[in-house]
Amino acid sequence: MANLLLYSDQAAPPCRAVLLTTEALGIEITIREINIARRDNMTDEFVK
Repeated sequence: MANLLLYSDQAAPPCRAVLLTTEALGIEITIREINIARRDNMTDEFVK
């Protein structure tokens, strides 16, 4: 399986749910931390 990439904001409940689920299932993922309050999700790099 391809390595999964999760853009995660620790304050976001859906991100925490994904982290808990992947950990429980033993799925390895790459986590890239973003801060939604700082609008990291609106940068040119992220929008690509």
